[in-house]
Amino acid sequence: TRPRTEPLDTTQREGMRVLAAAVKRRLEFHRQHDIADKELQASAERLQLMLDSVPDIAWSAAPGPVFDFFNAQFSATTGLEPPKDVDDWRKVFHPDDFEQSLAKFGAVLQRPAPFEDEWRLLQADGSYRWVVSRAIPSSDDPATARWFGTLTDIDDRYRISQERELLAGELAHRIKNIFSVISGLVSLRARDKPEHREFGHELTENIRALARAQEFALPLDRPRGDDLIELLGILMAPYGSGSGEAVRIGGDAVKFRRRAATPLALVFHELATNSAKYGALSVAEGRVSITVQTKGDTVEVTWQESDGPATQKPTGEGFGSRLIAMSIEHQLGGSMTHDWAESGLIATISLPLAKLSE
Repeated sequence: TRPRTEPLDTTQREGMRVLAAAVKRRLEFHRQHDIADKELQASAERLQLMLDSVPDIAWSAAPGPVFDFFNAQFSATTGLEPPKDVDDWRKVFHPDDFEQSLAKFGAVLQRPAPFEDEWRLLQADGSYRWVVSRAIPSSDDPATARWFGTLTDIDDRYRISQERELLAGELAHRIKNIFSVISGLVSLRARDKPEHREFGHELTENIRALARAQEFALPLDRPRGDDLIELLGILMAPYGSGSGEAVRIGGDAVKFRRRAATPLALVFHELATNSAKYGALSVAEGRVSITVQTKGDTVEVTWQESDGPATQKPTGEGFGSRLIAMSIEHQLGGSMTHDWAESGLIATISLPLAKLSE
């Protein structure tokens, strides 16, 4: 506060330089802080705009869970205020869906893991539409995990799927009726012609095997099967399949597409028919073991007969052998080898997994 006549000494000048640098750093810090605040605010506004613009409902929840964020789509879709806690969700659920979905979500809250479920969401006009609900936790600690989720409208896809299932069911009924009519016609014609009776019986059994495979590929009362062991169990059921029965089936689970069901049915029905005529299944104590093994990009099915009459290699190739070869080689892209062992036939069928998946 008093003017000085003498100049600053070296120490004072150095102190002023240090003070000036400190002030400059403080001013620069505040300037950068203000810029960061503005950028953060702008980023938050952009994120909010983006979340409000997407067609899905987005939300987040703090541990608890306490739902602390919803984008604008929630209120726009439901016409209601966002829920605050889990039980508050009840107001937007279809009454038939809430308890089941709540149980699923409650389980992942105890052991945090990705969550997915389908249920019907209330709309602003009072109707309901199917949505898929997904959520992921920020960590695997239930006490600290935050949750981030979405609700995606799948109502149109869901209804199309229902229509397709209805159409598939109707098609399956029609195909089943066609097989029944064909079997009836063959049996009726063969009945009056004794010389064709055996052929008619064999043809009828082939048709029934195809019908069983078709029912398996397009079932009416259960989800569509696609497991080879399950198909083998259905085809071998007339011969007594299962633990302690004439036919034992086991091995690896192998999935296949519907297109492969028919040739697979023809092959194993023909093997079983031949066994019932000439092999292990022609006697009460005979046994057949079917083993399924995956080996790299192929699946190997071993058909092994035992405790039956001694086998002999056929001298010629009949219709059944040609049918098996056509089904395995041409339709399934595989191969088959025979071991005409005295103890019983051992047939090894190798099929490419890629062909079964087409």
